Amino acid sequence: MPYRKYMKAINKHNQLMQKQCKQHINQYVQCHVMDGGVYEGYVEKVDKQNLYLIIEVKYKKKPGIQPRQYMGFPEPGLGFERIVLPLHFLTAISLVSY
Repeated sequence: MPYRKYMKAINKHNQLMQKQCKQHINQYVQCHVMDGGVYEGYVEKVDKQNLYLIIEVKYKKKPGIQPRQYMGFPEPGLGFERIVLPLHFLTAISLVSY
């Protein structure tokens, strides 16, 4: 495939995925990527090239280490992390009911 056709196809795919992602801003979604991975989280924002997703992360306690104090509270086992997914790696995005 010639380079121009390839880039035109990538740009069309990015525009389609950007449109779908913008419809789901601030919603809990499931994203499928080309390598078979699946990500679930909240859509924070979308730009022309990337999807910004906030996912929940469970932290494991390390043996022998005292829990740190955060604002007077012990360290929780659950937190949030922001990941960036390039739109050209996305194959599908769908709402998740929870």
